Amino acid sequence: MKLRVSDWRRRLRWVYSRGCSCGGTETGEPLAFVNPVITERSAEVQAESEGCLSVPGFTVEVPRAERVVAEACDLEGNPHHVQGHGSYGTYHAARDRSSGWGAHIGSYQRRGTQACTQGAPDGPRSGRAAHAVRFAFAGTPEFGAWVLRDLLSLGRRPELVVSQPARPRGRGRKVSESPVSLAAAEAGLSVLTPPDINSGEVIGSLGAARVDCLVVAAFGQLLRADLLDALPCINVHASLLPAYRGAAPIHWALRNGEQTTGVSIMRIIEPLDAGPVAARVSLSINLWDDGASVGRALALLGALAMDRVLQATVDGTVVWQDQPDQSTYAPKVTAADRTLDLRLPALACHNLVRALVPDTAAEMRAEGLTLRVWRTWPWLDEEDARVPEAALRVWDRPGRLAHSRGARGRLFVGCGSGALEILAVQPAGRGVMGHAEFLCGYGGRLPDCVQVPEAEAG
Repeated sequence: MKLRVSDWRRRLRWVYSRGCSCGGTETGEPLAFVNPVITERSAEVQAESEGCLSVPGFTVEVPRAERVVAEACDLEGNPHHVQGHGSYGTYHAARDRSSGWGAHIGSYQRRGTQACTQGAPDGPRSGRAAHAVRFAFAGTPEFGAWVLRDLLSLGRRPELVVSQPARPRGRGRKVSESPVSLAAAEAGLSVLTPPDINSGEVIGSLGAARVDCLVVAAFGQLLRADLLDALPCINVHASLLPAYRGAAPIHWALRNGEQTTGVSIMRIIEPLDAGPVAARVSLSINLWDDGASVGRALALLGALAMDRVLQATVDGTVVWQDQPDQSTYAPKVTAADRTLDLRLPALACHNLVRALVPDTAAEMRAEGLTLRVWRTWPWLDEEDARVPEAALRVWDRPGRLAHSRGARGRLFVGCGSGALEILAVQPAGRGVMGHAEFLCGYGGRLPDCVQVPEAEAG
């Protein structure tokens, strides 16, 4: 089974809902909308606090249309005419102004039908044996938590959740539960946190729960033969396998400047990420995307694809296909991978910055200042009339700094080719700042140049 989304010419945008009334029939079916286009907006607006997905701590009150009407297609290309109220209308008005993806779980209705209700229905979705497959879920980081929540929203409730134990996390290194453990607790799910997922304790608990399979999304440990022999283990892997096997597929896809990535539903075998694949979904990437936006999109696509694979398992229609031999590897990101090498082209520097978000940031140093760079924009064409004058002053001059003053000051650093605009930065010991705020406090202390790694001897 293969879901093709990359064939659509415009950006991918998803909305899905549960327990909805469509044409007067209570279906409760999830719907995936591809490329919705707004055709009407109400004059009434509502303001809601919205946070930046890529830069932690940034929130602002944003006015959005109270109601929108949109036209869209589902995965099979069937047209839909939908209207949204409240937060759904807010979602569409926001995404209509950007080139990024969007996802929202909430209410919508087709024209001429009753409004659907928010939230998940109590029982299985009618028309499909949504709970015919009893499964457990294993995951640890935010990506896994997103997949778990999306599966729950699709009516897929695991019998048991397995996650790694509480560990020191974040800037303060405070011991805390994993994002998956927290998401499971919110949903009232039973959680195991063993040091080793391959232990006899875990295998016994899975057997006692009478699950048919284990769904895995970024658990963080290799699954060994004893567990793999006990029950089928199915992985949500954030790449189009066999590309980017390994621990950090989203990071390396962004860092390498890929324009397309995706998610694969794979049967786990002992060789790393080499098992047969039942579904692949493609997602295009643009220059504004980063690890947070791509990760959230792929988590949703992975949950939708896993939902179909589980249903195909019940129907007896699932097909597992072996991967081609040509594979690439996505190793774990290390501290050495965070250094911003300004000898590289501006695009390569930008790709590194966005690949590290949201887990960490690229670093550069300037005469005693250590700066973590969270968001950038590459200026690539010197003939582009939109290139700011300050960027031209550091063009093709690696490490040189230039900034414009005033309330709307902008900060640029020269690269091996082009210039990089720094949009969000974090000085050591401080929080993340926008470029204007940073220049107000640090503009007078900035040197003319930041440190550039010395060229390796030939």
